Amino acid sequence: MWKVNDSNSTEPALEWIYRLSKVLQANIRAILSYVPRTFPGKINLITASEQVQLNPQDPTMGWDKLASEGVELSVIPGNHFTLLKEPRVKLLAEQLTTYFNTVNEDHEMVKTT
Repeated sequence: MWKVNDSNSTEPALEWIYRLSKVLQANIRAILSYVPRTFPGKINLITASEQVQLNPQDPTMGWDKLASEGVELSVIPGNHFTLLKEPRVKLLAEQLTTYFNTVNEDHEMVKTT
């Protein structure tokens, strides 16, 4: 019997494929039954420039319809995969740091008033 190409695994490949197909089926059922609700706040969306170019009429990809206080959009050059590689991952980290610092400052202001 074939094995999954993993030095730590002794599970037969067919059993592994069957289990993976069950996960895929569950994911498809979840996607088809999901109904998004409005978020009662602002969404900070970080996206890749190539994603925005795919649908320039809707750069927020529909998130603006779900955020009661709108969407703040940050666009980083590249695509979905290059966002997580040097040098663009540094830009992503800067965006996240700025966002978290702002949230922390807002939280501190609420606590002191």
